[in-house]
Amino acid sequence: MGLALPVALLGLFALGLPIAIHLLRRKDLPKLTLPTVVLLGRATATSRRRLQLRDVWLLALRLLLLALVVFAIASPFVTTRAAFDDGHRSSVAIVLDDSMSMWTQDGENGTRIEDAVALAVRTIEALPTGSEVSLVFAGHPARLVAERSDATEPALRVLRTLPETSARGSDLPGAVDLARRSLSAARHDRRLLVLSDFAVHANPRSIAWPERGVQVAIERLGAEDTPNRAVLEAEGAPDPTTPGQVSVRLLLRTPHHEDDGVANAIVIEDESGEVLAEGTAQATGPTTALTLHVPAQATPVAFARWKETSGDELLPADDRRPLMLQPPAAIRALLVDGDPHPTPTRDEVGWFARALESPAAGRVGRVRHRIIDADRFGADDLGEVDVVVLANAIPTARASAALRRFVEAGGGLLIAMGQKMDGPTLTRRLGRAAIARVQPARTVDEAIVAEGAGILEFGNARIRRLYELDPNTDATVVARTGNGSPVLIEGRVGLGRVAMLATTLDDAGTDLPYHPGYVALAHELCGRLSSGRTAPSQRIEAGAPSEPPEGATHVRLPNGERVELAGPFTETYASGVYEWRDADDEVRGRFIVAPPAAESDLRTAALPELPPETVTESGGRSRRPLAPWLFLLAGATLLAEGITRLRRPKPA
Repeated sequence: MGLALPVALLGLFALGLPIAIHLLRRKDLPKLTLPTVVLLGRATATSRRRLQLRDVWLLALRLLLLALVVFAIASPFVTTRAAFDDGHRSSVAIVLDDSMSMWTQDGENGTRIEDAVALAVRTIEALPTGSEVSLVFAGHPARLVAERSDATEPALRVLRTLPETSARGSDLPGAVDLARRSLSAARHDRRLLVLSDFAVHANPRSIAWPERGVQVAIERLGAEDTPNRAVLEAEGAPDPTTPGQVSVRLLLRTPHHEDDGVANAIVIEDESGEVLAEGTAQATGPTTALTLHVPAQATPVAFARWKETSGDELLPADDRRPLMLQPPAAIRALLVDGDPHPTPTRDEVGWFARALESPAAGRVGRVRHRIIDADRFGADDLGEVDVVVLANAIPTARASAALRRFVEAGGGLLIAMGQKMDGPTLTRRLGRAAIARVQPARTVDEAIVAEGAGILEFGNARIRRLYELDPNTDATVVARTGNGSPVLIEGRVGLGRVAMLATTLDDAGTDLPYHPGYVALAHELCGRLSSGRTAPSQRIEAGAPSEPPEGATHVRLPNGERVELAGPFTETYASGVYEWRDADDEVRGRFIVAPPAAESDLRTAALPELPPETVTESGGRSRRPLAPWLFLLAGATLLAEGITRLRRPKPA
């Protein structure tokens, strides 16, 4: 709150004027000499009390009237933090960062996310009727949670139902891009509001801001460069030097307690809370590595946490981290090579095989593979396999029959196109397992675009040779070209899953193998396609969907709640252990969600510089004048004063 014209408060000295007039006006009633002295004295006393009471009310009302006028002239105001509340009808896109760091407890109302929600709600409620609102969340993956509409209730409902915690990373550049696109066909003045802590891990320098025609307001939430103690990494692996032991490597951040051994004590515990190992981090810098050994356990998961929690912990979500004590079961893949070559880079499955041999960020565990030439592939090769990859290869009629039975029993099949693929022959031999009709190839030069917010990422890869796929009605398009032609489709066949790629697995028809995402793509495809055969324990990123194993009917969340399954499970925003369970509540598999280590770094980046063509609102703050209300109250006071003056004391 403030005053636009504080010098006007000097007028308060005028409050002495009504008091002086009141004192001069007070006179004793005239003395009367009458025979009934006693009765007259009583009447005089009663009249005097009434007049005094009336004079006190008049004095108070006049003082209040004068004070209200003086304060109204001083132009008082209150400062609000609602952007774009200037009364103009507009189309507003709000980007709200819901990554893990926004749950830091240094906000004005509690956490940073609570401050952001309050600002977003005030912004929406301040817009005039007819304005449009869209809402984008910037936690990875960035997503449009409320499409642009002149009905504000959907966006407000989403804001009021945010989860109590989150382990998501940040995708602020992607969120701003989604918001910019949501304003492309806006009916009113286009405006963009970004609410974030702008931490260094949010990568604000990479944001592609609108260059013209969009007003932008940005608001930083939370304190700058907040220290934070955290368990950044926790990895378990069998220790070959100590039989029966699992070696747990920890990476810790201990900025507050370099010399405090008690505060730096860390424990490994199982799901029941039993301590398996304990150690103390000796801080040698911003981060500290520590290795502990725990007995091999029947349960595959454990937790690394600080032994004691100090009172200044601002981000509890990174003080306890889940980890695997047992390595996840390996997926077994068979690569059927339709065009073998002694040179790995020219072999049909060379690129794909090397991708499976590379580590892939731990989403689906290991993928063990073996390669077989297409002319040697037969039914006997399917005994110990979870996924079959047909790379430019059509099996024989006998092998195709066995492959159909393999898929219907829960196996996975990936069909990649090539020059030897013949559409009619493929469809005739595979039957239902061929989830699309294949048309001849054509030469193109188009980008590959993922369909929706799936876990398969294609980066900026391009396709040069494309086989036209006409998907069956029960197949789903996972990726398309920029012109809409299907690139990757998938569907269920019996208990198994089938995927078809409209180009090659090597670099003959696409530059996809040259992109970093190719390794993750190879692992993700094997993981998705093997879901009907195996349910390996997994580690996935927060927000990434996970495919349930065959027979699973529900998921047990880290907080113990049960969620029924209706397709891929997407509510993976909280850190902890998730369990696949069947109708008898038996565990069919597990996966863990661990927060990104980068989210624990609460250092702030410099606020981004917006393009000169962009009109920037300063912090989303505005002034609400109070003078009109004070003048209205002064008018009511003046009316009350007049009524009081008209009411004369009744004669005794």
